[in-house]
Amino acid sequence: MKILAVLFVLNVAIVWSFDPHIIIRPIDDYSKNIEFSGNIYKEIAKDNYGNFVVCPISLELILSLLYDGARGLTADEISYSVHLPYGRRFVNPLIESVLSELNNQPDVVTVNVANKVYVTNDIKLSKDFKNMALDVFKSDIENIDFRTPDVTIHKINKWVSDQTHNYIKDLLTESDVDSDTKSILVNTLFFKATWVKRFAKGDIKKSNFYINERETVPVDMLDTIEDIKYHENDYLRAKFIELPYNGHSLSMVIVLPESKYGLSHLEDNIHQVVDTQLSDMHSVHVNIPKFKIESTIRLIPILETLGITKLFTPNADLSGIAGKNSGLYVDNVIQKSIIGLNENGTLAASSTAAINEGKSLPEREFIANHPFIYYIKSTVGVLFIGRYAGHE
Repeated sequence: MKILAVLFVLNVAIVWSFDPHIIIRPIDDYSKNIEFSGNIYKEIAKDNYGNFVVCPISLELILSLLYDGARGLTADEISYSVHLPYGRRFVNPLIESVLSELNNQPDVVTVNVANKVYVTNDIKLSKDFKNMALDVFKSDIENIDFRTPDVTIHKINKWVSDQTHNYIKDLLTESDVDSDTKSILVNTLFFKATWVKRFAKGDIKKSNFYINERETVPVDMLDTIEDIKYHENDYLRAKFIELPYNGHSLSMVIVLPESKYGLSHLEDNIHQVVDTQLSDMHSVHVNIPKFKIESTIRLIPILETLGITKLFTPNADLSGIAGKNSGLYVDNVIQKSIIGLNENGTLAASSTAAINEGKSLPEREFIANHPFIYYIKSTVGVLFIGRYAGHE
């Protein structure tokens, strides 16, 4: 009997902000999130040569929910691979603080994290798992008849659409649900806010973006001169900039290899990339692409490589969810994500406008006209990470 774990993630960078005001994730757990995020990125990058985006923290949440219902080797594999604290008494308080921090934002920010458990009518969830799902993960639980896949798919897709403000629609298909499906765990994350400074209207210019050393594609580039955090790393042979969002506790970091063919070196050292701290402020000429990226990633092969194997076989021990004889195992883990970056959600005004306003000449240049890595960081860890390699 199968569980389908589905993650629907909408990351709209056209309007982003973050102003956490509760317990910050402990530094040791933050470093574990960085390690997990780097591992996920590295595995996706192996078989993907274009643009992509993934939400590590959303994946952490859905796997933590499964961990609460797992026992024995199944639980150990999840804990080890996701770098969770050892023992549920440590995991659940961490999840509570992360969800509270994400969901409790000022009125100017929209952050919605939602979990839902759909379970067939003939499976009775254990009382402990049901209480944990409700109390810790704030997860709704609904009985559903999987014998009518079209009705099931419509109902779940409608819930996902509602949670993501209608941005994500019709993403479950009939191939994702069959009569053997016994439960579907869904996690959605919708995040919307504004940059600290925005581009001036109409200040977008078409430019050439190198998809390799010789070939280019035309892209819309956003341009400005601003005082921001900037860093150069000789070992990584890369430049870093950190673009703050309103609230100053969440930011986008863009990591640009110095050479047009230097991305592979960065990706080989992705953990060091994500763990790099920026502190020095400089006046920087920033030139970055306007883009929108959509990714659908089936994560079981990636999670198996990271060490989670038993969960995806009929020998999985998910007895904490519905008892020892339930026969539950996970048949699929799907994450669907969207990220957008444009003049309303990017840094400041154009270089021409900035100079006209009396800004000094920039100390540094950051011209992102070839493939780069980007990630969104916060006090709870890496929310999103991905690669931009040019329009596809």
